[in-house]
Amino acid sequence: MRITPVALLFTSLIALTGGLQALEVGDKAPALTSAAWVKNGPAEVGKGLLLVEFWATWCGPCKTSIPHLTKLGKQYGDKLSIAGLSNEDEEVVKPFVTAQGAAMDYHVGVTDEALNQAYMEGRDGIPFSFLVGADGVVVWVGHPMSIEPILAAVVAGTFDAKTEGLRAKKRQELQELLQQDPGTDQEGFLAKVSAQAGALLKEDPSDEMAFQVSVGVAKHRKDSAGVRAVLASLPIAQISGSRAAELAVTISGDPAVADRNLDIAWALAERALSAAADEANSHLAAARVRYALGMLEEAIVAQEQAAKREPALADDLLFYREALRLRDLAKAGKPLTAPAVAPVLAKPLPVVKPVTPANENSVP
Repeated sequence: MRITPVALLFTSLIALTGGLQALEVGDKAPALTSAAWVKNGPAEVGKGLLLVEFWATWCGPCKTSIPHLTKLGKQYGDKLSIAGLSNEDEEVVKPFVTAQGAAMDYHVGVTDEALNQAYMEGRDGIPFSFLVGADGVVVWVGHPMSIEPILAAVVAGTFDAKTEGLRAKKRQELQELLQQDPGTDQEGFLAKVSAQAGALLKEDPSDEMAFQVSVGVAKHRKDSAGVRAVLASLPIAQISGSRAAELAVTISGDPAVADRNLDIAWALAERALSAAADEANSHLAAARVRYALGMLEEAIVAQEQAAKREPALADDLLFYREALRLRDLAKAGKPLTAPAVAPVLAKPLPVVKPVTPANENSVP
């Protein structure tokens, strides 16, 4: 059987958005009693509002979410408990957590395979989180960097659980559609998928799955206007700073998207700076967008700010500084001989996005 480009598209989208899930909004969250806790003792389902995040020590974006979760824990105090769970060996997790110190100030535990599967069956990308109500029922699922507006609404009592449940059902229907055989009328099937994702995105412009699918289909069609329409629908003023930074980096780093949409990437980076100026990723995003626009000096300044907040990001300054050096050589009419091109230019640019182990470089 020949594998068509459309079939490959849906395979990649399924990997990016996850397969059919066992645990969704409205389901009872499994107890965490089998977890082995390595910091701050056990967290309990049904004892108040609980955010359960699945992560790993090898996952770059998971490391990005650690200080973010700590910040949320301090912001909400006793109104919210946070549990970070890894399915790695305790011998791997414990020294990592110890090294994080106060930056990782919430419940941290190690799961057995049964508990990991109970939450994460059908979901490949991490970090991934579940917000569980005081009644033990899942009220929201998604990337932890996108949770701020949801969490604020839940704590304020304005969150509409029924509406979120209906959206979860629509996401499930879209996932089921993606797993169907496109058949011979592949363009018709694409139109059906696009329409279903578009309807979900129209109802909730911040829906990650609908966004990924809509942009993925438009890119497959080489429909730059369609990509633009999806990006233009983003409610930038309502997006959290962390999510805005992630989107800004994703857009500016994807050649199939960036060329006509750097204004949107810029607006997202500015949103990140205004909403989360204390987070390293906001400045990292500002640096990445400025680099894409050829503003090398400004990119260096922004990356320096990122490195002040997260010292590990200092290495990324080498990329921007070497690019600036080479630009100045070229402007001066000097030859760019091979020895002058430092190996650092072969290093990937800083990226802030969810990681799927099977395809770490996937972009929407």
